[in-house]
Amino acid sequence: MSRSVLTAIKPVFAEGIYCRSKPFEFRRMRAKFRPCDQISIYESYPKSCLLGEFQVGQVITGSSFDLTLMEPVLDIRNLAARYLSGAKIATTIEILRSMRWGKCFDLIEVFPSYRPPQFYTFVKA
Repeated sequence: MSRSVLTAIKPVFAEGIYCRSKPFEFRRMRAKFRPCDQISIYESYPKSCLLGEFQVGQVITGSSFDLTLMEPVLDIRNLAARYLSGAKIATTIEILRSMRWGKCFDLIEVFPSYRPPQFYTFVKA
């Protein structure tokens, strides 16, 4: 059974998700995502709004070095390696079926009782 998750992503990385040039999202901790979870993307500053979504594929936890090797784009791999540097354990989330919405939604419009997540939060129906 899929779950709804709200996560914050920098606009430059969100753009890579929408245009499908970024096949993985990296986290500096053990993320509790499951395959088929639906992720709503809150783009952080300067956009500060909900602008898209994707479905979770594989979720792989391990060393930051091993996980960054999965990233095929060298520039993104280098950014991921810097971001994950020093993390004891990290998570790679495979991105499936990404979609950019036609409008940038204020978080309160879609999830009235939620604030922008620092990492991610599960959304209760």
